[in-house]
Amino acid sequence: MAGDLKQKTISGILWSGVQKFGSLAISFIANIVLARLLTPDDFGCIGMLAIFIVLSQTFIDGGFGAALVQKKNPTEEDYSTIFYWNILVAILLYAILFVTAPFIADFYRIPLLSDILRVQGISLIISSFYIIQTNRLVKQLNFKTLSLVTVIATLIGTLIAIIMAYQGCGVWSLVAKEMITVLVTVVLLWYLCKWRPLLKFSFSSLKSLFSYGSMILLASLTNRLYENIQGLIIGRAFSAKDLGFYTQAKKIEEIPVNTFADVVTQVTFPVYASIAEQRDYLKDIIRKNVKVVNFLAFGVMALLLVVAKPLFIMLFTDKWLPSVPLFRVLCVAGMLVPLNNVNTQLFKGVGRSDIFFILQFVKRLIGLVIILISIRWGLMAMMWAVALNAYVFYGLNAYYTKQILDYTLREQFYDIFPNLLLAVIVGGISWMVIVWLPNYYILQLFVVGLLFTFLYLLGGKVVKLEGEDYFGKIVKEKIRK
Repeated sequence: MAGDLKQKTISGILWSGVQKFGSLAISFIANIVLARLLTPDDFGCIGMLAIFIVLSQTFIDGGFGAALVQKKNPTEEDYSTIFYWNILVAILLYAILFVTAPFIADFYRIPLLSDILRVQGISLIISSFYIIQTNRLVKQLNFKTLSLVTVIATLIGTLIAIIMAYQGCGVWSLVAKEMITVLVTVVLLWYLCKWRPLLKFSFSSLKSLFSYGSMILLASLTNRLYENIQGLIIGRAFSAKDLGFYTQAKKIEEIPVNTFADVVTQVTFPVYASIAEQRDYLKDIIRKNVKVVNFLAFGVMALLLVVAKPLFIMLFTDKWLPSVPLFRVLCVAGMLVPLNNVNTQLFKGVGRSDIFFILQFVKRLIGLVIILISIRWGLMAMMWAVALNAYVFYGLNAYYTKQILDYTLREQFYDIFPNLLLAVIVGGISWMVIVWLPNYYILQLFVVGLLFTFLYLLGGKVVKLEGEDYFGKIVKEKIRK
């Protein structure tokens, strides 16, 4: 069993990585093109509405997806019930957004937002048709199918958005990108995943799944609200242009952060759930995950922090330079996002959705208060408050991991500190090279990128970091197959 689970986990991580890196790579390239064709205000408009779309998506899932993955043997009646429930909630939420759209536009003082939200909101109904198919594939650890669907759908949506942007469609090209991507995803998942809902709806099934899913829902709502409230505050307190700069910085930072975090979440949750009662084995798996994830995350984020200025100038031109300081602060915060996910997925995997919710609620409430206090000193003060929160959140997560698994904060610190120290040292050396090559942006990216990667991997080998060793073994083992 252990060997089979190991192979499924490795395969799942690699295919999930393909899914995340593939879709984000496509979006990244598209973002380069769109950022040159569109304005910061266009991106700011979409950013202003993100909180309403994201919260609606969270309500539609309702935590039932996680409940189905965590449940040992969900029935066809369970799947069918949640399928119809997702669609019903999606229609209801779209109706609410349709009615409230003018008021949201008045709040931001941008009338165009009303039409944008009413059109973009249709994607909520479309996406509700593939939630169960996705959950079933995750439970089966079938990330290969999910990877192919995500990459193809993202590619098609991106190409259409670029064509529309060239035709002068402005912000509507960004709306089309979301709509087309969701629509293609539905078509492909229904074609590749042969599951079809029964004509059954069971309130008893809904109730049994709700006991676990409700805590996941509340935790997810709290988390999504916190993550997107920053855009709402920036858009209201500052301007659409400022939000556009923030949105662009966030998009680039999310490429590595969300990839690491989503791969960890998508793969480890079903794995943790399958071995929840084998605590010693579970602790060993989590420690290895921590070491691998932080070795990768610290290295990538440190490199991006160093090359931020030449990266933005080369990709988006100097009109996006105000995004650079925001991006650097986000990189500091982003280093711990994947590690936070390793800890939080433990709570879900062992069935402690109550702890998951309470922790998320308390952390986000503290974070929101800090952000609201810091905003009076400007946008950069708010950004540093966000970075500080990430480290406070990690301490709280690690404390409760110790309560469940006896994996102490001290042990976690010993597992991550060597990687952090290596990233800081190599980052400092690379920063000096940037200073020695002023205004040679292509050369800065090329030289510093190669130098950082070489020194970081070499340093990991020399000091025998376990994260580097585990990662190397995973890659080599998969290549042999």
